[in-house]
Amino acid sequence: MNTLTQDKILNMKAGKEIDTLVAEKIMDLVPCENWYLQEITMIGPIYIRNQHKCKHDGKCYPKEYVPECSTNISSAWRVVDKLWGKFNFAINRMDMYDGDYIASVMAFNRNEWKSAHANTAPLAICRAALLTLLEK
Repeated sequence: MNTLTQDKILNMKAGKEIDTLVAEKIMDLVPCENWYLQEITMIGPIYIRNQHKCKHDGKCYPKEYVPECSTNISSAWRVVDKLWGKFNFAINRMDMYDGDYIASVMAFNRNEWKSAHANTAPLAICRAALLTLLEK
């Protein structure tokens, strides 16, 4: 993937590209082949990790199914949980952005908020999380 810039991050669409970046760069997960599909439910596929073959100590995701954090609020809150302790985090719904969500993060050792907005909370969270990767 190309070098990330603020402009690129703020214009990313929800989907596999941003989900993969967040999974690998923010959540510290790696794709792994040692998962198998147990069943497909109304809310999506359920994968089970083969603990005997996987060498990633659970810090992985099924190679064919990246966590959908840019479209699923449950997955997006896991991103917030991962940032918690290193960053202040805020999310609001703003009339000035036509009702869009704005997610903001600030490192504890800096006095600078980085913000991203999107039409959904999960996408705003993912964009803001990726902004934490950029150097000053």
